[in-house]
Amino acid sequence: KLAGTAEKDIFEITFAPDGNVLLKHFSNEKETGKVLLNQRDFIPSETKSLAIYGLDNADQLVLSGQGKNRMEITWHGGEGTDQLIIQDGWNLKGKKIKVMDEEDGNEYPKHRMLKKSKYSPKANEFSASGWLLRHRLH
Repeated sequence: KLAGTAEKDIFEITFAPDGNVLLKHFSNEKETGKVLLNQRDFIPSETKSLAIYGLDNADQLVLSGQGKNRMEITWHGGEGTDQLIIQDGWNLKGKKIKVMDEEDGNEYPKHRMLKKSKYSPKANEFSASGWLLRHRLH
C-alpha cells in the first residue's frame, strides 16, 4: 500500500516490457511545484499487488509505457476531483488496472485496460489524518 499526502499528489506508473513497474510519487504544491517524494521499481515475482491511495486534494494517476501487467494494481483517488491520465503510446496487456471511483467528480477516461468500480470509502479512509489513525491502530 502506498499512501499519498494531504496535498495534491501525482503518481506516475511506467510499465516496462519485462513486466516491471516503475512508480514515482510526487507532491505538487503551488509553492514548491512538482517534487519527487518516492520512487520504486516493482518486480512481479516479488510484488503481487499494489494499492495506491491518493488521500486528500485533487490527485493524478499517470499511466505510461508498454508491457504485460502481471500485478493487481488498484487506484483509490480519495477526496477531491482526481484525474487519471493516459500518456500517448500506453499499450498494456495482461491484468487491468482497478480504478475505485467514489464518484465525486473524478476524471477517469474509458479504456479497455481500466476496470472502474463504484466505491464508497469508509469515513476515515481517505483523509491524511484518517489514514494515519487507521494504520496506527492496526
